[in-house]
Amino acid sequence: MNQYIYLDNNATTPLASEVWEKMQPYLAVQYGNPASATHSFGWTAADAVEKARHDIAALLNADAAEIFFAPSATIAINVALVGFARMHKHKGNHIIAIKTEHQAVLLTLNYLQAEGFEITLLDVGRDGLIDMHQLANAQKSTTILLVAMMVNNETGVMQPMDELGNWGNENHVPVFSDACQAMGKVPIDVQRLKLGLMVANAHKLYGPKGAAILYCSRKNPRVKLSPLLAGGGQEAGLFPGTLNVPAIVGMAAAFQLASNRFWDDSALISPIRTRFEQQLEDQQLVFINGSTKSRIYTTTNLLSRTISASQLIKKLPQYCFSVGSACTSSKEQPSHVLTAMGLTKTEVLNSFRISFGRDSIGINLENMISDFIAALKSEN
Repeated sequence: MNQYIYLDNNATTPLASEVWEKMQPYLAVQYGNPASATHSFGWTAADAVEKARHDIAALLNADAAEIFFAPSATIAINVALVGFARMHKHKGNHIIAIKTEHQAVLLTLNYLQAEGFEITLLDVGRDGLIDMHQLANAQKSTTILLVAMMVNNETGVMQPMDELGNWGNENHVPVFSDACQAMGKVPIDVQRLKLGLMVANAHKLYGPKGAAILYCSRKNPRVKLSPLLAGGGQEAGLFPGTLNVPAIVGMAAAFQLASNRFWDDSALISPIRTRFEQQLEDQQLVFINGSTKSRIYTTTNLLSRTISASQLIKKLPQYCFSVGSACTSSKEQPSHVLTAMGLTKTEVLNSFRISFGRDSIGINLENMISDFIAALKSEN
């Protein structure tokens, strides 16, 4: 087989043709700077940005003034967490988060810890889910923020955001959520979930790289951030710098396309993931890591009972999949997510992630299953 089969959609996705079509005019024809307020090129660019802002806000049941554009989710996470902590330090210095958060969140919390903030990381079970009783016990009079990833990038496990949002609302503790893997794959209503802060990006759902949003609630709860950067004052000073108009337009288009295709994508991709898992399980070759009830339809994280994940990848060079997060898979270290779920080091190193996408709908699934079974059964 010469054709590569891409199975790493949680790392990034191809740009959808519908999204590219929306972006093109702002790359070559309407190339104005939205900060240029004296001529039509700037006005057109500014209008495109504001339309994208309103369109994204409508999808999230947010107000347009609560949506800010960022050059990446990692930068948005830093601005949200550090900006919030510094702004609200007079109320307390304690932040609660989950051990399975993305490294972009955990490393930012490490930075805050060095500044004197107290960080409590909640354990998860073998299913990857937190215990709400543990959360209640972790709260202090100085707790100012709860950090909870909506969907885990390695396992696809979904945390109980409704319960977490209600807890935050009842205890007057705003909730921050990294929704990069959730956006477009689960319905998100920021008011129903009672979120204070949320980050999402475009390239996880067929949009361009270099585009992300930060949602910052203006009421119930009202959240304020201390700017971290200096510059031209764009995006209320939170993300100063010339806005990437084509990427912003593309992000809004990708979010809208995902919303329009949500039920179709779920109905078509979910059976592919399910059959793949079942066939490998029936052969007693793998064990599913994480909850099988509370997870998104695209993702499976499997523990090989026979060979290491690195060996499996070498045996299947035509298949593009990973051993964990794209941000850490190049480093020889066990997944912190699977470690937090209670897997041994050997089990972690034997685990691999497959994240299906729209391109998976057209693959020869039976051939793929046969290839994986043969590789898992083969001698080391």
